[in-house]
Formats: sequence, structure tokens, C-alpha cells
Amino acid sequence: MGRLLQLGALSAFAVGQPLLGLLEDFPGFLVAQRCAPVDVVLIALTLLLAPPLVLFAFTRAIGFASRRAGLVAHGACVALLVSLIVLQLIGRMSESAPALAILAAAVLGVLVAQGVHRSAFLSAFIELCSLGVLGFLVLFLADPDIRTLVFRAEPPVVEAPRIREKMPVVVVIFDELPLSSLLAADGRIDRQRFPAFARLADHSTWFRNATAVAGYTQQAVPAILTGRYPGTKPRLALASEHPHNLFSLLAGSHDLNVFESQMQLSDPDLLPRPSFARRLRPIFDDLFVVYLHLVLPPSLAEGLPPVNRTWKDFAGAASPAAGSEEADGSTGESRFSTHPDYFRRFVSSIEEHPEASLHFIHSTLPHRPWRYTPSGQTYSPYRQYGLSARFRTTSGDWWQQEACQRHLLQLQFVDRLLGELLDRLDELGLYESSLIVLAADHGVGFWPDDNARFLGLTRHPEDILSIPLLVKVPNQSQGFVDDRNVETVDILPTIADLVGADLVAGDGGSSGGFEFDGCSLYDVSCEQRPDKVAFWSVHPKPETMEELRFDRMIGLDDTGLRKKLAWFGAGLYRFGPHAELTGRRLEGLVAKGEIGGEVALDTAGTPGSHDPSEEGFAPVRISGVLELAREPESTPHVAVAMGGVIQTVVPAPVDGAAG
Repeated sequence: MGRLLQLGALSAFAVGQPLLGLLEDFPGFLVAQRCAPVDVVLIALTLLLAPPLVLFAFTRAIGFASRRAGLVAHGACVALLVSLIVLQLIGRMSESAPALAILAAAVLGVLVAQGVHRSAFLSAFIELCSLGVLGFLVLFLADPDIRTLVFRAEPPVVEAPRIREKMPVVVVIFDELPLSSLLAADGRIDRQRFPAFARLADHSTWFRNATAVAGYTQQAVPAILTGRYPGTKPRLALASEHPHNLFSLLAGSHDLNVFESQMQLSDPDLLPRPSFARRLRPIFDDLFVVYLHLVLPPSLAEGLPPVNRTWKDFAGAASPAAGSEEADGSTGESRFSTHPDYFRRFVSSIEEHPEASLHFIHSTLPHRPWRYTPSGQTYSPYRQYGLSARFRTTSGDWWQQEACQRHLLQLQFVDRLLGELLDRLDELGLYESSLIVLAADHGVGFWPDDNARFLGLTRHPEDILSIPLLVKVPNQSQGFVDDRNVETVDILPTIADLVGADLVAGDGGSSGGFEFDGCSLYDVSCEQRPDKVAFWSVHPKPETMEELRFDRMIGLDDTGLRKKLAWFGAGLYRFGPHAELTGRRLEGLVAKGEIGGEVALDTAGTPGSHDPSEEGFAPVRISGVLELAREPESTPHVAVAMGGVIQTVVPAPVDGAAG
């Protein structure tokens, strides 16, 4: 029993507490994973109990064969766990010498293991520390947000209002999409690059001055679905915390076809849960990637999938093979939330529901990771340069140009998916008769030496706030542009107005329990706001959020558009200081001032490193390191040619690999 207690104590400090602490700091991860209350408890118990039990069973199995070998195996497990604890403490301080950090952690682990074997006092002390297992569990469950997830009350019964107009309602929310990405030089939607968006705009009212009210999905999407600001005291994206929302509004009159990604605002019974093992496997896959980031020195963790760009599916989102993963039909969503199968399954599901239905999807596209070409092929490697963990961008244009290019290419694929949705609605005879709302939760910036997402830290809040908002009412055949001061909290009141929701005004300005901060865009009695309101926090689990106010016309600021046109005026593949060389043949070109050197390519992205028959993959992004014989006077540029034709010219900056 003593050995099990030792392993339990060390494992709790090495594995359990670090991961439980992160889950406390990022409860949105558990919300995005659609965890049931029992799931949260089982995750905590698994993290605290499974590692020591597995290690103990391993040492006991060896001990049956040889008592001495069992003692050695136990000592090795103790050394391993101690090494993991030490590595988390010193790994971040040894960025330049990761091997030394690992060696030091291993040595300390061996010394502690020997001490445990030889010292009864040290053994007893570590066994006593096994009480930490219970302590860590209690502290985890006592966290206010975790307590909300575990002991959440059933969503209050919301009496759905009477709906006078039982029209089909289609709501599409994209993720991380600034309006400027869609625009051409004339300020209209770029019909050549984004024909589906332009097609919908032809039959919709485009609220061109629409802005988001938060820069985090976990606050921005609930604001859309409830018509309420996040406020300075935000709540988790759960139905119990936001009972009056789009789904409860239409539950009594419409069949609900909901593809809700990363939120839990709809009735949990809409999506039947698979077995415990099936629904928790992707969670532990993600936690494994997170744990590697915790224990590995930064220089070794660079090759891991990033865990600060999305709320889930870290390993899958970075893998070129993600597209081959089977969708989990029992949950209604693809295992990899950025995969287009999720959107296409939404499109195909529409015919399964009667005409008076709400068809809702929150798609995680075109949010990073950017790994799709306009045709839908994936590419690798997913290495993200030019952006820190807190969305801080590097100085110099190159990495932001490269990121913006990849974003725009992926957005062209999103346009293709949107076209498939519009075609399907047309085929089913629903396009003309439907109320269609298209929006984004928030945008993103691509400015050097700035912050890409934090409203309180960026110099360009317009790119984070300004989002596309298109509303097509039934039988609308002509497009209009409306430049009024509109915010995403106006979306739900607009839908309620257009479907004729019978909301009876009550005390405190409420309407049948539905209390809106926004106002219907078709209600002429609504007063225009004097400014824009948005909320932000530097932490994704904010105890408080700061309310910010911006100029009421910030949504029409064209600074981001002018920057995009300056970068890509000649095309998405012809940019940079030598854009004129793209498309030229190598014949007749003369190299001057050669320095000499070699290019070490990342093999994951080279054309010869993958089976050309691999479906869905295209080696279109090649990265590597340029090793020169002598120091250049300025940043060198590399021409990449294929078949004797220059495909692109890129710089080789000193702060990263050339892409």
C-alpha cells in the first residue's frame, strides 16, 4: 500500500494538479468539449487516480516475476514522476539548454528515488503527501466555474412565446472573420474571390457597420444568441446560465436543427451523448498535448501543436491527416471542429427537418489554424510564426502578410462551403422563403507589432470588432446596404421581430423573460446608439471584464482594407518586394552577388515527403531554414521554383524559418 501511496502523491503533483489547475483557469475547454457534469468529475478522478494505478499495476506485475525487478521498476516510476515535477519548474528557465534541463531533472529524479528506497522518513513523508490527491480534487471542485459545470442546475423552463410567422430560419455564425477580408477595392464584397458571400448579399441587407461585442468566442457567441452584452461579470456558455436564447425562443414553434460548436446553450437532449470512452477520448488527447507543453522546455515544445489558438482538437487541427478522421455521428459534430465535414453534415441535415425549422451552425472556420486551400485541400506544416501565446504579433510585415494570405485562402474555401449551403437551400425550395442570418463572432488583426485579438491591447480594434452581418428576409430579391450603428446583440431581437414573437413586456424592461440589450434592426422606433460597446479581458476565464467604448462608425473604418490591398493588390500569390518575379521562368535570369549556402527544408511539407495519391493533401506550403556561408548585409530573399517557373519569392527573416 505504501508504494501505491507514493506513486499517488508524486503523480498528483506531476500530472493531476498541473492539468486540473489549467482546467480551472480555462473552463471554456470543458464547455467546448460539451462535457456533462459527470464527465468533469470523471476527468478529475482519471487525472488523479489513473496514472498511479497504472504505474502500480506495472510494478506489481514485474514484482511477481522478480521481487528485485519490482523494486527497480518502482524506483524508476518514482524517478520519472519526480523528473516531471522538476522539469515543470526548471524547463521554462532553460530555453537555451533543453538537454541540460532534462538531464538535471533526471538526476534529481534518480536521487529522490534512491532516497525513498533508503530513507523511511522520506518514504513516509511522500506517502503522507498522498493526501494531496483528495486536496487537489476538493480545490478543483470548489472553483466557482467548475462548480457551475458539475453542480449545474437544469436550465429553467422557458415558456416559448407564440410565433406568428413560422418561416424557416437559417443562422450561420463563422469564427474569427473580419469584414475587411471579404471586401474588394470598391468597398463591396469581392465577387471574384468570394462569390457565395456576394450572392447572399445580392438578396440581403448588409449591415456594413456591424461590430462584435467581445473578442473571445465564449463571450461573443452567447451575446449573439441571447441579445445581451457579456457584461463585466461574464457567465459560462451554458443553457443554465443563458436560458433565454435563440433556441428557447423558437423551441415551441420550430424544429431545432442545431450544430452548436464550443457552446452548450441548446437543450443537451438535442445531441445524444456517446459512450463515456468515446466522448472522453478526444478530451484526453487534447490534455496530453497540453501536458507536453507543460513539461517540455520551450525549444522542444515548438514542434507541438499549439494549444492557444482554439478551444479543443489541438492535435487534430494541426494534422494533415485530420481530414481522414471519421465524424462522430452520435454527437452531431466532427471530432476535428475545423474540419469541413462538420459544415457539410449541417448542409446535408437540412432536408431531414420540416419547413418550420431553425437551422443553426456555429462553424469554427475560418478561424486558425489556417491549413486549407481554396479547393479544400490541406497542407502542412502547421507551424505558426509571428504570433505569441497572448496574440502579440512580431514586428515587420512578412509574417503578418503570410498569415493574412493563409487566412484569405482558407476564407475562399469557406466561401465554397457557403455556396454549397445556398445551393442546398435552393434545391429544397427553402432559399426564397427562409430568414437567413449570416454573421461572425469577432474578427482578427494582421498588424505587425500589435495584438491580433485583445481589444484592450490592440492599436487596431476595428479589425477585431468589424464583422460581416447579412440578413435576408423571406422573399427578399434585392440587396441593400445599411450603415447604421449595429452590434451583434441586435441579431436575436431582429429574429424575434421578424418571426413575430409574441413577447409581452414585463417588469424591468423584460419581454416574456427575454430581456435584450440590442434592438431589432427593423424596428424604426429604436434609437441609434451614440457609440460602440465591447467587453474584453486579457484572460479567457475573466472574473471581471472591462467595458470599452468606440466611435460609432468604427465598423466602416477602411484601414484594414487598405492594408490588405497594399499587400495583395497583385494577387494572393504575388506579393512582397519581388512580386514581379512570380510566374517568370528561370531561363535568362542571372544571379548576382551570390553568398552561398544551403536550405534545410522541413521534410513534412516537401512534395516528396507524402504520397501524391493521399486524398485531400497538397504540399503547397514549404518551410525551412536558410544556412548562409556568411552574414548577409540585409534580409536575403529566396525564389521558390517548380518546373522551371518561379512560384513565389519569400524573405528569410532571422527570427524564424522561411515559409
